[in-house]
Amino acid sequence: MVAVLCACVGCLACRSWWCALGEVAAHHFGEGGDWDTAFEGATPDDACVEDAWRAWRDEVDFAERYVDGAVDLEQTGTMRDGQPISLREVLVHMIEEYARHCGHADLIRERIDGRIGQ
Repeated sequence: MVAVLCACVGCLACRSWWCALGEVAAHHFGEGGDWDTAFEGATPDDACVEDAWRAWRDEVDFAERYVDGAVDLEQTGTMRDGQPISLREVLVHMIEEYARHCGHADLIRERIDGRIGQ
């Protein structure tokens, strides 16, 4: 279940949410926080696609280990703006973010194959 809840940790900005909980975590993409560079070099070749899947699987593994090691969902950290945030809030955000990105992917798929409403 944790894998489902945390699956979106592979998204570009999600690493900062783990950092708010005190976890030191490097970003896979976007050199120096420049998110525009995250898409440079993205091609549909097998190596690039496999690298993206590897990064996603690494993020899921990281999230599962983090949640498994947490005392409870009320474990808190501090956002960059100084506001407190709990592990529960981070997980809810990740569910929202993952759903949003899945919706974007579905819209792109609809434009490619024309299937809608399924």
